[in-house]
Amino acid sequence: GEAFMPEKRKIRFDISVWVVISAVAVLAVILGMMIFVQFQSAQNQARMLLIDKGTTLIHSFESGLHLLPDSAEETFYLQKLLMETAQQPDVDYLMVTDAEGRILADSDPSMLDLPYGLDLDLKKIAHSREIQWRQTTNPVGAGTFEVYRGFPRWRGVPGKRA
Repeated sequence: GEAFMPEKRKIRFDISVWVVISAVAVLAVILGMMIFVQFQSAQNQARMLLIDKGTTLIHSFESGLHLLPDSAEETFYLQKLLMETAQQPDVDYLMVTDAEGRILADSDPSMLDLPYGLDLDLKKIAHSREIQWRQTTNPVGAGTFEVYRGFPRWRGVPGKRA
């Protein structure tokens, strides 16, 4: 006789097309969320870097003005310092305004005495030592990240703050 051989059954997985589509959709959502979180993290790091750089520039100007001899022309010195510093490739402009928004010193001397920042609460900013920032458009139309805060009274402009 013939030996009894069990019939080989083919095991077949019926995977629905919908299950595959659902799995791909879930993976796409997870990947999208990961990319979004990574992008937000990179944006936050860039923002912090720009705020730190702006803060450093503000402190540098402030320190430079405190070291001036009493006989020095403070406005001329600040104007020259702003012009030189703004030549860095990642700096669009630097300026000091009074609490009414009149530009007292600017890296672009043609801007002197013009109004700036009138959309901000300049009086509040003038009395604050807190670093603030905003994203705005520069005069040429490019996006600019501005870092600002109140500046201490300086000898060149009695009673004015910027």
